Amino acid sequence: MLLWKDTFSTHEALDDEDPLEPWKTWPRPPGGFLDFGYVAIVTHWTTFDFLRRCGNGLLTHILTAEGYTGFGIDVRARTSWTHYSAPTLAALRVHAFDPSTDEDIYLKPGVFIIANHADELTPWAPVVSTLYDASGYLSIPCCSWAFDAKFERSSTPTYPVPTDDFVETLNLGGDGSHKSSYSMYRIWLAALSLHCGWEVECETLRIPSTRNWAIVGSY
Repeated sequence: MLLWKDTFSTHEALDDEDPLEPWKTWPRPPGGFLDFGYVAIVTHWTTFDFLRRCGNGLLTHILTAEGYTGFGIDVRARTSWTHYSAPTLAALRVHAFDPSTDEDIYLKPGVFIIANHADELTPWAPVVSTLYDASGYLSIPCCSWAFDAKFERSSTPTYPVPTDDFVETLNLGGDGSHKSSYSMYRIWLAALSLHCGWEVECETLRIPSTRNWAIVGSY
């Protein structure tokens, strides 16, 4: 919500801002949000069928409850969904996402894509955001996946970086060597995002996971 406030701000004062719930009138993505970080299937157009089921719809519930418009998609309804209110249930949809098609009903121009521990979908976040003219994306990579197999430094194709100090600008932390598999994966994702035309920022998150790095793509 804070990211969207900064990203989509018009820098104009809001006279109707509620002092108790100011975010109700904060700027937001023009096309709403799409959370496919916990809930999607990728059908690769060659031989790979990937299924991602890792979440309970909580992020979609929080955003919907705070007045944000968007959807969370999954290939099947989850038991946890039955505990949510009607507005959240309306935002949680059973849907199989296929990046090889030319059209998807939930990927509208201006949508903001959230890929939270998306595993197989992680490298697709900047690509799909580009193809569908998204307003930006937030990716929190977990397990290291390339487009059709696990990420391997020795075999996964690389993407060019603009300058020698590109890695340092990513604020990846650690000991500065960036030689761990997870660091290399994040560097690869950032380079991929640049290749797709996005401005890239990286930041750590306060979440209960060792995979707590966020990659943000914006224009």
